[in-house]
Amino acid sequence: MSDETEELEVIEELVDKFKDKLNEDDSLEKQLKGYRRDIRIEMDSGNRYGITLNETEISDIKREQDGSDDEVDIILYSDADTLRNLLNKEIGVMQAYAKNKIKIDAPLTDMLKIKKLL
Repeated sequence: MSDETEELEVIEELVDKFKDKLNEDDSLEKQLKGYRRDIRIEMDSGNRYGITLNETEISDIKREQDGSDDEVDIILYSDADTLRNLLNKEIGVMQAYAKNKIKIDAPLTDMLKIKKLL
């Protein structure tokens, strides 16, 4: 399986998990009212993916071209294994962050919202 295929699969799983959380937790809809962020996920392979979170909707995942410097609100740096471990609850967000397995470049308020979604 190629890096890109594996990365897309794990990002799709993250999006599905977010959608599941929305269905389970009505308070998230209130917390995300008026919230719109462009998010870039930069993998250790060098591949970059973009999604837009618009309140409770997430756009399709798009592969960004190398060298693209479009303005984004949040950048998440990681690798497919770490993201999969987060999904499987084999590692917590704070543990991954402390071990530099995940890095989030965003204002604190956005970091707290993203933590709730992972």
